[in-house]
Amino acid sequence: MDTTLYNLHLRAGQICGKDKTCAGKKPFDEEDAAQRAANAHNRWEGRRHDVEPYPCAFCEQWHIGRIMPIAELEAFITEKSELPPNTKSFDAILAPIRQGFAESGMSEEEALDIFTNELKVIRANRRYDKENKA
Repeated sequence: MDTTLYNLHLRAGQICGKDKTCAGKKPFDEEDAAQRAANAHNRWEGRRHDVEPYPCAFCEQWHIGRIMPIAELEAFITEKSELPPNTKSFDAILAPIRQGFAESGMSEEEALDIFTNELKVIRANRRYDKENKA
């Protein structure tokens, strides 16, 4: 999944909330596993609609849900994400971070690699903590 679609799914999930996007849905550790489940569902003749994998903003895993094209996700986010007065937007919060990366001389790909690797470490640590609480 490309970065734009990934981020749109996360934002839409945050807006919809955990009950609609995570709770009661089967989690998949990897996008490929969720894609295989989506493919199997989409071959089923009794389905109501086709589904696709999406990243979960709450459990940091993958679920499957109705296919939402980029334009639909963008429209949904725009419609639902009006900020209260005096609230900073996500872009405003990230502006100093983006500026720091711009000044570092790192390419967008290098920065994305760093964030991707750090996210993998965070997820692995959370799974380890969950498994070792029992």
